[in-house]
Amino acid sequence: MEVSRKTADIDFVQVEAELQAFEKVDSIEVTLLLAGEHASESSDPPTPLVRLLLNRDKPTSWVALPGNDPDSQLHVRCLASPLGGVTAPPYTLFDGPLPSREVKIAAYQLEVLEPDRITISLDPETAPHFAYVAVSLAPITAAETDEGKLYTLSPDKPRTWTIFRNSVFDSIRFRYRITYVAFDDSRHTLPMTSTIWSVAEGTLLTVRPPVNAQEVRS
Repeated sequence: MEVSRKTADIDFVQVEAELQAFEKVDSIEVTLLLAGEHASESSDPPTPLVRLLLNRDKPTSWVALPGNDPDSQLHVRCLASPLGGVTAPPYTLFDGPLPSREVKIAAYQLEVLEPDRITISLDPETAPHFAYVAVSLAPITAAETDEGKLYTLSPDKPRTWTIFRNSVFDSIRFRYRITYVAFDDSRHTLPMTSTIWSVAEGTLLTVRPPVNAQEVRS
């Protein structure tokens, strides 16, 4: 006799993660909710049907949902926690409707498959003070001798630079250095100058060269 949800009179969901996934994460929390409850306007968080933790010792589980209609629509949220020693918030693998009664988590979902795009723009308020502005960009892990990628900037022409993170748990961080030629009070150009390397985060960088000629530079 074939056992199904209707013949057994109970709903159940298969949850499984590839074992290779746990080479990159410590654990994966899987939460199942009724569809619609996750988006409830109530101030109280919805009560999940079930919440379970997958890890290297328990990469798969069959989850029974007693009393739940097997034809009901479900919502699943999967959060991966980093390996021990890594300080980072959980990474959302998936948060959406569950079209079937299976949750499959593949190791590739924990890979950085595409680069992040960084948009660089020149601050329009400081631009008139300079005859030339450029920015050098380099990964945060680049060697100190790495001069990075140089982009010349204009006030109304943002530039785009791409960077790969090593891990989905890494924040988007990179180094940058500004090279510029400023005008003096008589609109004569001053010698070319570069700032020291600084660290930025996120996907937007607004470049503001120092207007004060007395600021420390290298």
